[in-house]
Amino acid sequence: KVVPFAHLMFLPTFVLIAVALTGIGLSHAGYLNGLLSAIVSVLWVWLIYRFVLAMCYAIFPMDSVTRFHFRFFAPLFGVFVVYVIVNLVTDVSMVTRVVVLNIFESPVTIGALLAATVGLYFYIDGVWGVSKITYQLSTRYTSVNPGLLEAGLTLGGYILIALGVFTMVNVIGLDSTTIAAITGGLSVGIGFGLREVLANFISGVLLLFEQSIRPADVMEIDGEMVIVDKLGIRSTQVRTLDNVDLVVPNELILTSTVKSYTRSNNNIRRMINVGVSYSSDVDDVTDALLKVAKNHPEVLEAPAPTVFFEDFGASSLDFQLAVWIDAVRVKPISSELRYMIWKEFAARNIEIPFPQRDLHIRSGLPAIASPTDDIS
Repeated sequence: KVVPFAHLMFLPTFVLIAVALTGIGLSHAGYLNGLLSAIVSVLWVWLIYRFVLAMCYAIFPMDSVTRFHFRFFAPLFGVFVVYVIVNLVTDVSMVTRVVVLNIFESPVTIGALLAATVGLYFYIDGVWGVSKITYQLSTRYTSVNPGLLEAGLTLGGYILIALGVFTMVNVIGLDSTTIAAITGGLSVGIGFGLREVLANFISGVLLLFEQSIRPADVMEIDGEMVIVDKLGIRSTQVRTLDNVDLVVPNELILTSTVKSYTRSNNNIRRMINVGVSYSSDVDDVTDALLKVAKNHPEVLEAPAPTVFFEDFGASSLDFQLAVWIDAVRVKPISSELRYMIWKEFAARNIEIPFPQRDLHIRSGLPAIASPTDDIS
């Protein structure tokens, strides 16, 4: 990761040195360099900003850092540049005290409005950024339970965000009467509109702390086998065996019966049904099925494969081969076992019959004349 570090540091370092040397030259020549001094200050912040980014790219995965690069660090640096430019023209502290509107007779200044919008944006994004970094460092260097850690960080993040929103309300200057009037008017509408969201939120908290499902678990939802990718506070992201991503509301998982194949381990028992003709030797069939199971490399030795003589069917003797396999590989392994059973039965001349029906003609029906009968 030396190349990204050098790429991020080269340009600001070069520009800073060039501008600093230009300012020194102008100062020795007797020219005013106030603007260059401000530019140097911006360049120093730019250099520090790029250095922090380079260190993050060197320590953390690139996809994680890219998100903070363009959603937190780059906008924050942009706000600083705007602040410096405005401060060159006028006094920023005076601008922030200008009242732009009144809410229920409570004056709102530009500074309060910026704090409630731009400030709240950086606060919320910073909370989730610190939460994600804490999760990555803790799971990498400690043996903490990832599910419990994610649950605690997620719940803690929402608590901090709620505190931040209340703080921003106080910064704007709204009194308790105003807040009560606003929340009282909106509570009924928000309650009906966000009922499903709140239900999913509470369900997500319960699922995170109960650890009933975890990332990489194999489950069956609505009759389809899926793998859990990410358990969130509102929804759970799962992936089907066909590599299709699904977003499942947490309330659906909490309030319905969900079949888990990997709650304790990843192994499940799979039944392979096969029928043979009535002329087959049942001991030979049993031996053939066990041989197939033992020859497959992904069939577990313990618990050992088992053969069940299931029933005397209408057209066949019905057997079941029970094998323990990885839940994620259930379909391809089952298919491979059927191929092997077909070949093994063919080698032993064991017939797999197709359904047959006997037709019985009832007596008393009139005979049908054949073409050779003498009609005259």
